[in-house]
Formats: sequence, C-alpha cells, structure tokens
Amino acid sequence: MRILYSPLAALIITGIVGVICVSLYMNGRRIQQSALTVQKMEVEVASIEAKVNLVERNALEATSSTAKERIFRDELLLQKPGEFIVQIPDQPLPSVKPTQTVTSLRPWQQWQQLLF
Repeated sequence: MRILYSPLAALIITGIVGVICVSLYMNGRRIQQSALTVQKMEVEVASIEAKVNLVERNALEATSSTAKERIFRDELLLQKPGEFIVQIPDQPLPSVKPTQTVTSLRPWQQWQQLLF
C-alpha cells in the first residue's frame, strides 16, 4: 500500500492520465475532420447524382420516338409516305430606312401653304 503513496507512483499515474487525455483530444479532432470530409463527400455525391439524373433524362428524351421523328423531319428532311415537304426560302428582311426629320413650320407658314 505504500507504493500508491510514493511520488514515483503519482508520477506514473499522472503520465498515464496525460497520455489518455492527449489520445482523447487527438481522436476528437480526427472525428471532426472525418465529419467534415463526410459532409463534403455527401455534397459531391448529391451533385453527381443530379448530373446523372440530367444525363439520364436527356438520354431518354433523345431516344424517344418524338425526338427521332423531329430529327428525321428537320435535319434529314425525310417524310412519311404520302406527305409532301414544302420548303419556304428565307426572305431578306426589308432594310430600315433612316427617318427624315420634318422641320416644323411656323403657324403663318402653315396658313400660307394651306391658302395658296
């Protein structure tokens, strides 16, 4: 029993408690880092899932029958039996002429034009 009261035993117990405290502190920091890493990965996974969903939706839309028909009609200029394709040529847009500014006449000049 005298061993427990010796300064050497107190020093050893203090050392063991110190090592345990440092170990708990380091484990706590690792847990925090792991939690941050998990959050970042969850955000990245959600982003990738959204991109995958968009690509899948685009793939389904591109392989649908309406998309194929649109490609056949618009890009390849094909038609169904019995249909006729009418192409209207692009007409040039009318050129915009600059507007002429009309100088306002004085009232007596307007009366003069009206009467004579």
